[in-house]
Amino acid sequence: VNIRASLDAGLTYPYLLVADTPNDGTESVVLPGVAGNTAARIMVESTNEFCGVHFFDVSDESFTITAGGDVVAPTAEPDCTAPPPAPQGPFESLSPQRFVDTRPSPIGATLDGLFEGAGKLSAGEEYRVTITGRGEVPVGAKAVVMNITAIATEGVGFVTVHPCVSPLPLASSLNYTPGVNLGNEIVAPLTDTGEVCIYTDDAAHIAVDVVGYVDADSTTEPVTPARFLDTRPDGETFDDIAEKSGKLTDNETVFLPVAGRGSVPVDAVAVIVNVTAVAAERTGYITVDPCAQEVPLASSLNYVTGVNRGNEIIASIDNEGDICLFTSAPVHLTADVVGYLPSGTELSTIAPARFLDTRPAPDGDTI
Repeated sequence: VNIRASLDAGLTYPYLLVADTPNDGTESVVLPGVAGNTAARIMVESTNEFCGVHFFDVSDESFTITAGGDVVAPTAEPDCTAPPPAPQGPFESLSPQRFVDTRPSPIGATLDGLFEGAGKLSAGEEYRVTITGRGEVPVGAKAVVMNITAIATEGVGFVTVHPCVSPLPLASSLNYTPGVNLGNEIVAPLTDTGEVCIYTDDAAHIAVDVVGYVDADSTTEPVTPARFLDTRPDGETFDDIAEKSGKLTDNETVFLPVAGRGSVPVDAVAVIVNVTAVAAERTGYITVDPCAQEVPLASSLNYVTGVNRGNEIIASIDNEGDICLFTSAPVHLTADVVGYLPSGTELSTIAPARFLDTRPAPDGDTI
């Protein structure tokens, strides 16, 4: 039996879980602040034979629930009308679990023995992986939150994770360099049958750890990855906008239109975007923000020379439909959008802000 309470009778959800007791037990509950509040309500959810869901209007702080059958409350008989389904949050988080490891046993082990020990993927190879129905990812999920890692790579290259579409999307989920095992946490859209395809540009072992998923009823909308920005001389985007603009210089900001492009609606409040630093001339950082007057004290991606490095983030969109990308040192940038948050989503986005920096001044005042 789950016992949930709300101090607002006008709300069906959310109710705060205040007690959880077996179906053969008795639970006495005290709710401070309820006494005299005629709007307070109690919802009781049960898996046994008595009604399933109960609502009680309460005016006392304490009441008793006998889970085996009788319900004792300060007021009238329960209303057994089932509430509407609870709205799903943008993401459902999970304890990390390994879903893919191509390395040989015993290192290459997964939670269920599937998609393990397949061997290093060849250059240009695509690996199709089942996600839903494994571990705690339900059938019907529309995207998965995963940490994907490229291991023992043989050349400079990239990984593209996509919902098994053809042709391969013009986007990268992870960029890698020989001698460095690199990972990136991404939101990966799933096929209708709950799969993803993992393409690698060069030979590499791949490991995938799932840390969450996007439920079918979630407000988060995953999309097939698409390139929205590429500053390189031969760079291409899906719609020929924001391409070939040249390497950014010291302390430069690029305004990137995202709302109203591709699958992102004009009223989206944020995008899920993978930002990659390419051919950096020295150590530096990228800050992605909703085009504030001053660049926030925060970094979205840190990079070094000789390593193309990406990071996937949720970026707030400004009133003009743009996001801004600031770089501290000369670098090329690519940006691939993999999802968006629509207007009215439960997740509230804010401009980036630094909440922790263990370095002494002056470094602690810098990015």
